[in-house]
Parts: sequence; C-alpha cells; structure tokens
Amino acid sequence: MDGDDELAERRRNRQNASAEFREEQRFSTLSQHVGSGRVVTIRTHVPLESVHGYLLALSPELALLHAFNDFEPDGYLVISVGDIAELASGDREQFWERVVTGEGLLDGLALDASIDLTSFATALVSIAKRYSDLAILTVDDDLFVGRLLGQDDKELQLHSVDHLGAWDGLPSRIAFDQIARIQFGTPYLRLFMKYAPAPPPLESK
Repeated sequence: MDGDDELAERRRNRQNASAEFREEQRFSTLSQHVGSGRVVTIRTHVPLESVHGYLLALSPELALLHAFNDFEPDGYLVISVGDIAELASGDREQFWERVVTGEGLLDGLALDASIDLTSFATALVSIAKRYSDLAILTVDDDLFVGRLLGQDDKELQLHSVDHLGAWDGLPSRIAFDQIARIQFGTPYLRLFMKYAPAPPPLESK
C-alpha cells in the first residue's frame, strides 16, 4: 500500500469509527427518554419533518412513539432509529407537556399491546394481533392503508383501501426493507376504516 492509499484507508477508518460513535450516541440519547413520561420532539433526516410525543420502547433498529398532533393524541408510530436525526426535550416540550398533562390526554401511554421491535417484520406481527388497521409509509413516500393479510421473510401482503374507501382487488406487496413508518391506533385510521365498506373477497391471480 503506497502513501496515498494508506491515507485514504485511514480516512475511511476514521469516518466509519465516527459513524459508529454517532449511532451509539443516538441510541444512548434515545434510551434515556424511553418510559420517562417526558415528551420529546424527534426530527428525521427528511427536511422539515418532525413528530412529537412519548417514547414507549426502543431497540437498536426501531423506536415506538405515542405521537401527538399538536395537543391531540395521534396513535402510535414505529420508526427506524436510523431515520432519527435529532431529538429535542427542552422548554418548548416542557410547556407542551404541561398542557397535555393538565388536560388529561395521556391515556395512550398505557399501550395495550407488546410490540416486538426487533424488525419491521416482527413489529407487524405484534401490532396485527391487537390492531387490524394499519398505515404504512415506504421510503419512496408511498402510503398504504389497509389490513395485514400475511407476510414472509421478505415482504408483507396488505389488503389496501384507497382514499375514497375502495378496496384493491389484489393484495399490495411491500418489501420490509422499503418500509419507513408504521402507524396504528390513530384517530384517522379509526374513523376512515369505520366508514369504509366491508372488504370484498380478494381476486384470484
């Protein structure tokens, strides 16, 4: 290895070590807020995207958040830890927390399901045992709303419904490595699925 190659190798090693440290630091920071009863604001790597609420559980891969839309409980969100760019828990969050606590809006902290956050695949199995209606956002910003039909090692099958309440005749197939978010137990899902028609039988291929 000549001098330039050795320098480039050292630079790559430093970058990898720095990335590993940031991953450990991020996980450590998130861990401090799990089950703490303190509200946080999470910003993702998507510009201007943020969500606030309470961290309920965490794994090296996924985080489970009881989300809020302003001061209204907004169900639950499973997000990749790798998508989290920043976490805030300062004066703004403390004021917000006083409001929702004073208004008695924290019943959702007692989630009536145990979610396996090992991977999106295991999380979906856990969620579907208690919550039949799901919203899944992919890394390409495609949104699927519907009910889980089944899954294998690589993908899930969802009976999807469009924004007008029409059910697809064939299942939507979504690869696990394309999932960015899973939402469940949200007011939107409850109302939308309540007024959607009963799902028809799926068509044969």
